[in-house]
Amino acid sequence: MGVPPPQFSRWEQGEVDPGVYNAIGLAVATGRLVEDIFLEYRQEWQGKIKGRTKPLNPEENGKEE
Repeated sequence: MGVPPPQFSRWEQGEVDPGVYNAIGLAVATGRLVEDIFLEYRQEWQGKIKGRTKPLNPEENGKEE
């Protein structure tokens, strides 16, 4: 990926997060999905926005178009 070892160490220690491009590279290199790599962030954001947004599916709003 062309990333120096100290940068990997910073990712592992949680000092910084990899950008999107590097996250995709990590996913490919490890055979995982990008979502798996960022699962904790996904769960955190789901908790933050739950209840603040309306579902996009009209049936989930109790309405039919």
